[in-house]
Amino acid sequence: MDKSFSISRYLLEQAEMKQPLKMRVRVLCAAVGRSAGWNNRNKCLRSFYVDTELMDFVVSSINRLPEAITCEQEDFNAWLEFFMSTDIPETIRYLMRLSAWYVHFCCVEELLEMCSLVQRIQPIHLDDLCTRLINYFTEARKRCGMPSLSEPSKKVNDSICLQDADYSRITQRIVLQAEEYLGVHEFHSFIEKVMDNYRHIRTAEELAEVCGYVSVGTFRRIFARLFDCPVSQWLRQRRTEQIWNLLLTTQRPLQEIAEQCGFSNQSYLSDFCKRNLGDTPLNIRLNHKLNRGA
Repeated sequence: MDKSFSISRYLLEQAEMKQPLKMRVRVLCAAVGRSAGWNNRNKCLRSFYVDTELMDFVVSSINRLPEAITCEQEDFNAWLEFFMSTDIPETIRYLMRLSAWYVHFCCVEELLEMCSLVQRIQPIHLDDLCTRLINYFTEARKRCGMPSLSEPSKKVNDSICLQDADYSRITQRIVLQAEEYLGVHEFHSFIEKVMDNYRHIRTAEELAEVCGYVSVGTFRRIFARLFDCPVSQWLRQRRTEQIWNLLLTTQRPLQEIAEQCGFSNQSYLSDFCKRNLGDTPLNIRLNHKLNRGA
């Protein structure tokens, strides 16, 4: 699509034969095109987010376009902001399609605009999109010869989506700009705090506190995005690994292992092992010795 293409004009043309929707589409296009600040414009647009019929029409019409919308369209920024502000499943799927297109063709301006909107809107409903952008620019950092940072967990599905990614137009300046928008350095600082403190922590509330978060809910959300796992599950896995390692690689008494792993007595350690490792600590240690002897 060339620079003469207008998203608003296209939607108005598509609505021409749908009289019940025509006026609502016209009002929506006018609201999206307003020059008011984002907060004021967003207040005006909220009523459209819950108009299921209208949103279905808009997304289905945009999906029929042969190419992705880009910065070449003069109303691109306003419409991308509108789409990223809604939490309708069809819109989210469309945004994932857009990001896949931009990643595949290395559309730098469009990717940076997405990153900028993530910073401005902070959309919880677009965690998967944020993960894709973070992973893309993490890989771009390596390809630009920049020092690597400790990486958040990558989701399997997203790593597949990034296999055909293009980085040919990415520079160090672009990587740094994207990372600033996405708060990547804050995320890596978050990961480092977790990794430095989790061995002495037993609950999500304790971990949130030592990492400097007043809101446990905010901490849980950021943790789930970066580690792709709930805090409690992740802590239980780390604790299980610690116990397993101590049982099989040391000769420490079970009471000492229980104390080191935060249990008040050996009985609680035994209950934990039976639930998470399938047997008592003593049997795990004995079976390991027997297997090694065999």
